[in-house]
Amino acid sequence: MRILIIRLSAIGDTIHCLPVAAALKRNVPNAEITWLVEPASAPLLIDNPAVDRTIILPKRQWASSLSQPGQWHSTITGIGAFVSELRAAKFDLVLELQGLFKSAIWAGLSAAPIRVGFAHTREGAPLFLTNRLDIGDYFRPDRHIVDLNLSAVDHALKVIGIAGGGVPSAESGLGPVEFPLPPPAKESVQRVEQWLGSVSLAGDDQYVGMVRNVVLIPGTTWLSKIWDWQNWAILAGLLAGQYSPRICLVGGASEESANAGIVDWIERENPEAGILNLTGRTNLLDLVALFQRSDLVVGGDTGPLHLAAATGKPKVLGVYGSTPVGRNGPYGAQCQTVSAGLWCQPCFEKICPLSTTACLKDLTPQVVLDGVRRLLGT
Repeated sequence: MRILIIRLSAIGDTIHCLPVAAALKRNVPNAEITWLVEPASAPLLIDNPAVDRTIILPKRQWASSLSQPGQWHSTITGIGAFVSELRAAKFDLVLELQGLFKSAIWAGLSAAPIRVGFAHTREGAPLFLTNRLDIGDYFRPDRHIVDLNLSAVDHALKVIGIAGGGVPSAESGLGPVEFPLPPPAKESVQRVEQWLGSVSLAGDDQYVGMVRNVVLIPGTTWLSKIWDWQNWAILAGLLAGQYSPRICLVGGASEESANAGIVDWIERENPEAGILNLTGRTNLLDLVALFQRSDLVVGGDTGPLHLAAATGKPKVLGVYGSTPVGRNGPYGAQCQTVSAGLWCQPCFEKICPLSTTACLKDLTPQVVLDGVRRLLGT
């Protein structure tokens, strides 16, 4: 059976769909799993043991080309060829898990006879489906998106006549939920070893501390999810005083300035702290290798935080503002979250509707350190 998973964008959302591929592989004999995705998340799917083929959707490239009239013909021809290739794959089943027009249209264009997704999503997405799973409010804050995605797998299995397949989830209790990841390349492992080796711990040869390597992920996308950089700096100092670990900062190029401020503060206030700034230096598989060597990861609601949780190795603490912990928190028994717990949380808005961002301003570094202590049992 040929199965297509559609989840195009957002690294964290792609990670939250990985259990779908694992469950399909486990429950559908001889399934050939293909995943339609945009370039940013593709490294998580290429060479993934649960994904046989990755189709990369060049949406931004097309959009750029269509802005230039001289390239219209070649671009439209390229889009037509892409659709023809999608149909030529003759998928038997499509799972559309993004619930937007930009994703659901590809389910329709695939011409697959069975196209499964959620009812009550946005932008007319359900119109492109043949089978709509009604789970009530798709955006309800108390049901994790991983479990929602797995409920779609369970529904799809019943549609194709595989009942009682035993799809695991936190709700079903049918064993652990799997997050298959591609193995980091040798080069990624070597880079991580070199980076960590560049920062010595006090008494490194005999180090027996519980927390050897800590990763902080201060940056994220929405303003309503960003904890102030000074709070991260203070937290790093508290962690250094409590556990004396290596502290690694990661993030994209857009976070370089803020993370440099964190490093400057730590080096000034805690000159003996072991700090390693990897901002802008890691790719996704470097991060997998780093998280596999880490004991603790603390971050906002962002893709790398969910990637840390997916590795299953470090303890993971999410620092949450506007987004719902129950729906979008890091997934797994080794994960917890901290939040201010205000009446307005979660608002699920990119910009604070009250113009206060109190959910983040009221969350102190000491409260987050207390969350770390609970998570580590120290």
